Parts: sequence; C-alpha cells; structure tokens
Amino acid sequence: GVVQDKLNALKNRQNELKIWFEEYNVVKTSFEGAYKAVGEVKKEIEEALGREINGEDDPDAILSNASKKVDKKLEELEEAVKSKQEKLDEIASSFEKMQLIVEILSSEEKKKIVEEIQQSSEYQQMEKLKDQMAILIDDIEKIKEAISEASNEEAEQKVSEAGKMIDNYFRRITNRPSESKIDFSVKVDSITRLNSYVFKDHYGQDLTPILSQGDLNALALSIFLGMAVSKEAKQPFGFIILDDPSQSLGS
Repeated sequence: GVVQDKLNALKNRQNELKIWFEEYNVVKTSFEGAYKAVGEVKKEIEEALGREINGEDDPDAILSNASKKVDKKLEELEEAVKSKQEKLDEIASSFEKMQLIVEILSSEEKKKIVEEIQQSSEYQQMEKLKDQMAILIDDIEKIKEAISEASNEEAEQKVSEAGKMIDNYFRRITNRPSESKIDFSVKVDSITRLNSYVFKDHYGQDLTPILSQGDLNALALSIFLGMAVSKEAKQPFGFIILDDPSQSLGS
C-alpha cells in the first residue's frame, strides 16, 4: 500500500511537471516572438539612424538627435522650395514682360498697317466719297424739310379756304345743334414732319373722341365737299360725282 501511494504521488508530480513544461514552452515561444519583433524594430531603427545600436546607447539621446536631423532636413527642404519659388516668380515676371513687349510690337505693327491704309489712294477716295455722302444726306434733309414746309403751307392755305365750307357742310349733314362751329386746322408732326388734321369745337375741345362713326363719315364727306368747292380746288370739269354719299352717315 505504501509503495502504491508513492507511485501515485510520483505520477501526480509527473503530470504537474508536464503541465508546467507545456506552459514553459508557450511562454518561451511568446518570448522568442517578442524578441524577434524587438530585433526587427531595432533593425529598422538602425537603418533609419544609419548605424548599429548597442547596449550603451541612450534611447532618448538617439531620438533627440534623430529629431534634430529631421528638423534640419525639413529646414533645408523649405529653403530649397523657397529658392525655387523665387526662381519661378522671376520667370513669371520675365514672361509677363515678354508678353507686354510682344503686345506693344503687335500694336505698333497694326498701327503701321492702318497708317499705310490711310495713305493709300483707295482710302483717300473713300474719304472723299464719305464727305460727299454727308453733304448729299444734308441736302436731302434740307429738301425734305423744304417739302414738308411747302406741304404744310399748302395744306394750311387749303384748310383756311375750305374751313368755313367744311363746317357748313358738316352741320347741315349731321344736324348737330350742339356744335355751333367746327375749327379745322393743320398740325405738323415734330418727328415724321407729316401733316395731321385737328378738329375742334367752339370750346377748343377735340371732337374726334366724341363723334359717332356716322358723324366721322359725315365729317369725311364734309371735308371732301369743302375742298372740292373751295377756291383752291382746280378741276377741269367744274362738277363732282358721288356714289351713294348718304350711306353709313347715321340716322
């Protein structure tokens, strides 16, 4: 019985050692992986620093020196960029000056071409024609103004001669006791220079808006008759023929 108990105790001890050994292997594997990872990081740091790291190196000092080197490199890059930018600005300024020179030369060339054209006989002839056209247009405007004035004078004379007859015919045809007199006058349009005719009552009010369609037709017939029998009317036969003049004159 005692021997058996010792054997059992040894087996239990063996199992415990086996478990501890397995745990040791796990820890060892983890440690080896970590050691390998540290070695890789160390290698990367050495490559970045450009030298090997030994046990006497101070990590803070190494990082500080590396940071200073990086800062210095950045400053050098900034200076290089600034210098290149200044060069680019100088090139841009020179290019703008060249463009300005090209534009000036081009302008001078165009000016020279224009001067040559202006000195040509064709251009001189065209300028003469232009002056002649201006004179012709001015003469035409004067002729138009003279015709307008003559037409206005003639119309005023005819209206003056026929005014009383027109008034008499209109009041006889329409039988409007409210209209004791109709003034018939000529007005010249300030823009078109054409004659327009104004009909006013004895109060000076425009009759056109208040006359009916029949009254307007009667007024047109009165104007025709008044003009036909006036002293200014010139006709070889001495009579006129009217076809149904009373149509559309109102009741």
